[in-house]
Amino acid sequence: MDRRRGSSPLLFCGGIGFFFYVIGGILGEKYGRRNVMIVSGVLVGPLNLLILFTSGHVWVAIVFFCIYQVTNGTWSGAGYSYQSEVFPTRVRGTAVGWMGAMQVGGQLLGTAIWIVLTATTNLVITWRVIAVCIGIAQGVSTFFLPNIKPGQELENIIT
Repeated sequence: MDRRRGSSPLLFCGGIGFFFYVIGGILGEKYGRRNVMIVSGVLVGPLNLLILFTSGHVWVAIVFFCIYQVTNGTWSGAGYSYQSEVFPTRVRGTAVGWMGAMQVGGQLLGTAIWIVLTATTNLVITWRVIAVCIGIAQGVSTFFLPNIKPGQELENIIT
């Protein structure tokens, strides 16, 4: 098999994926970063459920591409700016560092849950619990984030 043929779709999707960061940032600036994160977060659970019902490599790739863009592309495009907006100026660096540590903690906890579930159940149940149920819970939790109106100077934001 020609390696270029196998890597071309990956390179193409990575190139398209770059624009999801930009799109997330633009939409966040126009409609509010929290709102973009809510839409992205709410899409995670249903897309992860949809992947269980897709057949054929092309459809799985398309759905997985969408999952990746809502969990990484638009979420990050709006999310990184949102982190700087939601914390008061004097503690912003510390707070963003704490959030990074919480992300790593979540990855450790998620890995532990994955290990326990795959050891005791099958992969479909594991996917439903972690990707669908926890994904839905994460999407719902975004509704509780503070709403920062777009277009404000960082110094003027009071949460």
